[in-house]
Amino acid sequence: MEIKQTDIMKQFTQILLLAIAFIFTSCFEKEAKDKIEEVTMYVSHETGIYYGMLSSPVEGMLIKEEGWQDWESRPFQEISGFEYIKGHKYTLLVEKTTLANPPMDASSVKYKLISIVEQRPVAFPQLAVKGLAQKQANGYEANIFDPVHFYLDGDEYMQENLRELCDSLVFDIMGSKDGTAKVYYQKTGEAKLTSSWVHRFYIPMSAMCRIQGYKNGEIVYTDSKQIKLHNNKDFLMYNWNEITQNSSSSIGYVNFLNPSLEIISTHYINQNTPVAKISIPDYPAEDQWLYEYMCQVYNSSPLYDENTGVAEKYSELFAGTDNRETVKYIWVTDKFVAALVNWFDSDVEISKSYIIAQPCKNNFNM
Repeated sequence: MEIKQTDIMKQFTQILLLAIAFIFTSCFEKEAKDKIEEVTMYVSHETGIYYGMLSSPVEGMLIKEEGWQDWESRPFQEISGFEYIKGHKYTLLVEKTTLANPPMDASSVKYKLISIVEQRPVAFPQLAVKGLAQKQANGYEANIFDPVHFYLDGDEYMQENLRELCDSLVFDIMGSKDGTAKVYYQKTGEAKLTSSWVHRFYIPMSAMCRIQGYKNGEIVYTDSKQIKLHNNKDFLMYNWNEITQNSSSSIGYVNFLNPSLEIISTHYINQNTPVAKISIPDYPAEDQWLYEYMCQVYNSSPLYDENTGVAEKYSELFAGTDNRETVKYIWVTDKFVAALVNWFDSDVEISKSYIIAQPCKNNFNM
């Protein structure tokens, strides 16, 4: 049987077309496959804004694959099987599917949660109080000069959290003239955290103590505790029956917000009478500060001054006076007598000012 050349050519052409079709089909099928991989995903504690199909701003979560430089804002439902909690940061292992033929109105990438590697809240610490201040229904209570222990109540990630949340955390007392103190701050290459501190109050008051977080010059966080400060002892930090022959000493009381203002107290027995002295060495205008302090603490002007026989009253009311003392003012209450005194030693030319106090003579018997 004779095979025509044209038939051979037809068969060859058919075979060639089938081969070409097979090759194209194989390539198309190969290109059409979705790409599936496992990736590490980070989710921020902060949220962002993304724009939906209608270009309207919508709140979403901030995500970043390992290796990405920048955060991207995506819908909260972006990762299938994952439920986002605001204020928490996450490290996730996810299945990432890059669609070969994505729909026109949707993303070409889909994420599915495999596991949560890490989850933790990112939050500011709370201001807390411990020590001698006693918790009451409306806050805390303490006596003036008692040490009040403040601390930041946070978790093990507190410093890391603060690094993300703020530039500084500042402690102050509302209405106080003592100023402020940074208990946390960060700047280029440096960060410092003071997680606990002791403050001593010198004035009876209702103190609203607070911490405030600052970021980019704006307040982003505030927490506060109220402390009621009393003046219930016989004289400032002393009860007279606590001063004995064996208890003589000097103590420094430091104000956390104004460390240059350190009050030094000294107590001892003189002629069987307990004596207390307070001073602020090297503080500018020491005697003026002591005068104003006594008037403020006891809400009273002195009973005696240079116009009302203060020198004679000093000898009458106080035991064991010193001839190097020049008394300026005397306060009298039902618990104590106190005098503002200038002391000068001409031999060494040393002078100082202090408040000296004793129990009222008719109220104390050794």
